[in-house]
Amino acid sequence: MKRLSKQELGLIKELNNKGLSLRVIQEKTSIPLSTIQYNLNKNKTTKRIKSIKLPSSDFLIGELIGAFAGDGCYYHDKNGRSSKHFIRYTLAYKEKDYAQHLVSILKNMGLNVGVYSSDYKGEPSSIEIRTSSLRLLEFIKNYLCLNNKKTYSIRLLRDIKNYSANFLLGFARGLMDTDGFVETHNVACGVVSKELIKNLQEIFLKMEITSKLTVQKRGGTRKDLYLLRVPKKGLEDYYNKVGFSNPLKREALLSIIKKTGVPRFELGS
Repeated sequence: MKRLSKQELGLIKELNNKGLSLRVIQEKTSIPLSTIQYNLNKNKTTKRIKSIKLPSSDFLIGELIGAFAGDGCYYHDKNGRSSKHFIRYTLAYKEKDYAQHLVSILKNMGLNVGVYSSDYKGEPSSIEIRTSSLRLLEFIKNYLCLNNKKTYSIRLLRDIKNYSANFLLGFARGLMDTDGFVETHNVACGVVSKELIKNLQEIFLKMEITSKLTVQKRGGTRKDLYLLRVPKKGLEDYYNKVGFSNPLKREALLSIIKKTGVPRFELGS
């Protein structure tokens, strides 16, 4: 991690004391976000962020952000005198093992996390991971562009060249773990945000993973669905370079690959 000069440390403290977000501080100083947050936490210059612990790697940061881009949401609950900022990840109930993976990342950041299930016609249908944290919201906003219609506009805040290779790898995995799916002969990701699917396409291109983008016109008030598919010939590359943390999707992908060859290795999470 970059060691900051006294002048840089003083500037970070001054900007933070003015109430500027980490993202704005990064834009004004060109200092990496992780370095800014580390030094603010280390020197306890603010109560606003000191309880957030950075994930142990850029990969895990990317994975958490990618999963939020896929199945996460934010809402501000104003109930009487209380005011809480909730971050939620909503998954199918059958993905409860993957849900525990996300819970582990969040808890390691020092966050209080609740897990809730919902039923449909008497059967468990979905699982929700929820934490109340303005700090986490600010952290997510350092990486993602979030407008009012999050589903339609979400994307990485900057061009992918501004992120580390490990962050991009984690981001791709987190997005595929949530909005990705395994078909008979390929893996794919489907979203309604054109810019988000372009982010993923650019990451795959950077990693030399073959993919094809198509648009599914749905008509009426429904937004077009953007689909990025990795064809059969690119599945081993996808498995070796990105893979899944979601056990259900990982096993489904392996069942396809084993018909044509055994993967050489799998990246750890």
